[in-house]
Amino acid sequence: MTEVVGFLLEQQGLRNIELGKTAFTPADAKWEGLAAAVGAFVKTNPVTTDYALYAEYNGDHKPGLNELRAVVVDQTGAVVWTDRQTPQDVAFKKWKPGSDDDVRSARPTAESATWPQRANRQGRQAGKMAVIMDQRSGLPPANERAALPNASRR
Repeated sequence: MTEVVGFLLEQQGLRNIELGKTAFTPADAKWEGLAAAVGAFVKTNPVTTDYALYAEYNGDHKPGLNELRAVVVDQTGAVVWTDRQTPQDVAFKKWKPGSDDDVRSARPTAESATWPQRANRQGRQAGKMAVIMDQRSGLPPANERAALPNASRR
């Protein structure tokens, strides 16, 4: 899931994305201590970017997603932003899985109505996360998957 979130952020124009080398697993599942735990983790496992994002998607097979948690800390481990969405929250109630608003609703800016048309869709070279996802897909390289020019079908 980390690569997918990185890829989505990359599509929105964020260029300096790195995947963490050490996995963060909170010792306590309670929301109240999560931000401090993420900050402490970054203090002991320095990041090479200006900020670190920790996101949790909680749920199970039958009812599906029932909670989203996010924490952003800076390089020093100071908490910059947190958010938690549950079925009781207005934004969560409006969420429709698979729709264009699916990811856009999590982007709290005025330009959220236009972001899908930007980034890699404007002819930019694929970013680091796109390359990682492509390599891990198990598919041959894109140039080997492309249709041959003027190839006739039999």
